[in-house]
Amino acid sequence: MQLHRWPRSSWLEFAFNFQSAAWHSAFSRSKSASQQAIINDKLAFEELLLANNLRSITTLRAVGAGESITTRELQVLPDKVFFKPRVGNQSRGCFVVRRTSKAKQMNLQIAWFKDKIVNDDQTLDILNKIIRNHDYLMQPLLKNHPDFVLLFDTDELVTIRLVTVKPEAKSIAISALIEIPIVDQPNYYWNMLIDVDSGAFMKPLNFPGQDNELNKGFRKLAAHAQGKVCPYWEDIKKLCADAHELFDQMFTIGWDVALSTDGPVIVEGNGNWSLAHYQILKREPMLKLPLGKVYARILDAPDR
Repeated sequence: MQLHRWPRSSWLEFAFNFQSAAWHSAFSRSKSASQQAIINDKLAFEELLLANNLRSITTLRAVGAGESITTRELQVLPDKVFFKPRVGNQSRGCFVVRRTSKAKQMNLQIAWFKDKIVNDDQTLDILNKIIRNHDYLMQPLLKNHPDFVLLFDTDELVTIRLVTVKPEAKSIAISALIEIPIVDQPNYYWNMLIDVDSGAFMKPLNFPGQDNELNKGFRKLAAHAQGKVCPYWEDIKKLCADAHELFDQMFTIGWDVALSTDGPVIVEGNGNWSLAHYQILKREPMLKLPLGKVYARILDAPDR
């Protein structure tokens, strides 16, 4: 949101990302701290979802700080393994280890060291140096559902970001977008809105203006996808709403969902989801949005 385009008198109607933790905490219920702690601990979060028959990623191994990984362990893992800190956000500290075979020799590649294949011992040394100071989770690298491969012409994992709200008895979806990784541009994404009710892909958030080859590709992709309905949309909304019921003290939760080859899978939950994204999607300040009125009702509730 370009704040300078708005009258100065309306600036206080926006909620900013630096206020995120305090904002979400203020509107959650009195016993939300323990539930937020579970969401922050990605292993505990995953185990809770799986115990309640909700689809989530299954961790291959949890590696504690100071522990090491051996060559033998890597040899029996899938060809692509995703490493992420047990506690963290915004993909900080995440990386992928890929295993390739050449003749009888096994080679490993760490995604941070793009286009650089190193032998096992070198990679293992680098890998153990990266993870030695933090608890890490080793997870299979998910693949896109064939419908997403056809729709977005990419093998890189596409992520749906959906926000649910639990104002009273039932959790509902209020906002959604899709992130499409840009090939050969690490940590850069194309974004398209999703109509929450219908699941239809809408006009992209950051529709490019420059007429270069990359942006021409985006225009082509957007024109191809716009108006089409996200596969499994009702299942995705139900999965996230059902998961929110496990965290009934939290007013809103942001969900990262992958549409894998086996269907929708919750990757992560976030109690401190981006406030800016929601306002950019709606092109209005928070206090002018329908969700702002829901927040107002929460503040007026007698049990707060």
